[in-house]
Amino acid sequence: MYKLIPLLLVLTSCSSTYHLNKAIKKEPTILNTQVVRDTVQITTLDSIPYIVNDTIRYKVFEKVTDTVVEFEYKYLTAPETRQDKRLKYKENKLIEKNSLKLDKLLARLNKRTKNVQTRQENKGSKWYVFILIGVLIGFLTRFIKLF
Repeated sequence: MYKLIPLLLVLTSCSSTYHLNKAIKKEPTILNTQVVRDTVQITTLDSIPYIVNDTIRYKVFEKVTDTVVEFEYKYLTAPETRQDKRLKYKENKLIEKNSLKLDKLLARLNKRTKNVQTRQENKGSKWYVFILIGVLIGFLTRFIKLF
């Protein structure tokens, strides 16, 4: 009698489908469906007998048809846990931080290249001023030596 009590409990307890339906009713986003399409080739062989000089021969015809078959699978996805949410938040934060660093670096590089371009433009335009000053100093020194 005591051996039958565990068996009786197992047979009268809730089934897994009951708990699954209860979970789906509570959180309907965990049930997802996926449609899988596949192409199946069906080959049919037909033969027609004909007689040639006391022998029976067969003419064989092979016909290939393609059929598209669709299967719909239902599967469950586990809801996100706290740790999953936290990790996703950290990843997004890290991505934003790296993108900000990259933006700052690109802005700094653009500024440096602009400075280099303006320096190069300015360097080529001031050489004649120094030559002119040198010539003037030379004339002034000669003029001072004369007096």
